[in-house]
Amino acid sequence: MARSLVLIAVAVTVLGTGGPDGGRVEPERKAHGASAAAPPPVIPLPLTAQGIAARHREHLAAGQPRRYGLSLQAGQYLQLAVDQLGVDLVAIVQDPAGRLLLRVDSPTSTQGAESVFLVAGTTGRYVLEIDAFAGSGDYEIRIEALRAAGRADRKRAAAAKAFSEARALESEHASEAAAAGYRKAA
Repeated sequence: MARSLVLIAVAVTVLGTGGPDGGRVEPERKAHGASAAAPPPVIPLPLTAQGIAARHREHLAAGQPRRYGLSLQAGQYLQLAVDQLGVDLVAIVQDPAGRLLLRVDSPTSTQGAESVFLVAGTTGRYVLEIDAFAGSGDYEIRIEALRAAGRADRKRAAAAKAFSEARALESEHASEAAAAGYRKAA
């Protein structure tokens, strides 16, 4: 019985936070009872000192997400941009416990940046996952700020989180809740 509970807990953890769709199992997988594919490995993304813009450029195709580990201290503010260079991307951030914090997908299509604003709630390894909707192309991650969070940083991160949550509610057709989330983000 204890082993079954552990396996259920592991399955909930993996499936509940596992991917750009919020961990939902694809209908064809659920119907056939197949297990979800293992997530790609986490690649450490070195964060630089305050004021230095680090860059990391990669090529990506749909269905081949990349995951990056971000070591942050509690109370640290991280601002980064994922420049889309010919491919439409989504940027997903999970906390050290694997919970979804942000899902950033602006309407910039295959050009422009997906901007991530985050204040670390706890010390640990956060995971940034980059995934393509369709096709392939390049992207570049730019670290724009890394510092102790100030009041404006906390407000910016809270607005980004509220916007991310409202977008998720909107995609689930919960328009009243989404509208409230957008108001909170504003």
